[in-house]
Amino acid sequence: MHSYTDENGCSASWTAEVTVNALPDDNITLDQLVLTADQDEAQYQWINCGTNTPVNNAVQQSFAPVANGNYAVIITSAGCDVQSECVEVIVISVDGVQQANLKWRCIRIQRMN
Repeated sequence: MHSYTDENGCSASWTAEVTVNALPDDNITLDQLVLTADQDEAQYQWINCGTNTPVNNAVQQSFAPVANGNYAVIITSAGCDVQSECVEVIVISVDGVQQANLKWRCIRIQRMN
């Protein structure tokens, strides 16, 4: 409880309830050239760490970069913001054609004895 008395003897008192929210989980994973924020149900903005600028339209929980670089995500949840560490992503190309122009299909081949 807080109280205040001014020089004229007038006083007031009040109480305040404070809620402390936990910081969002700032961990991200990289799998098959897709970065994913571990924090569910939040707002996301992926950034290019090399330029420290937002990546256009990269506001989903997962992000698939189309260019080599270091990327991080700013996660907002319950009014709190955190930024993940930067992760280096190397996008491969085939005969000079960037991955962004191709639809890749990964096939696992298992040898049978």
